[in-house]
Amino acid sequence: MIQHIIPINDKKEHSEKVINHLGLLIPFCKCEPKTIQEYMSDDIIFVHCSFDGREALEEAKQILERSAD
Repeated sequence: MIQHIIPINDKKEHSEKVINHLGLLIPFCKCEPKTIQEYMSDDIIFVHCSFDGREALEEAKQILERSAD
């Protein structure tokens, strides 16, 4: 089964289009999603990156929280 994890309320629309090229599933979203394949399973998850950069902000918050401890 193929699943997509897509950020909500993002600046641009994400594409869930995927093609099978020589046995590899390739997503066609401009955010260049990360592919996760579940071990010993047919499940494939595409984790889309946000267009508004919220991942960088979340990482910075985590770093600041760790340094405060």
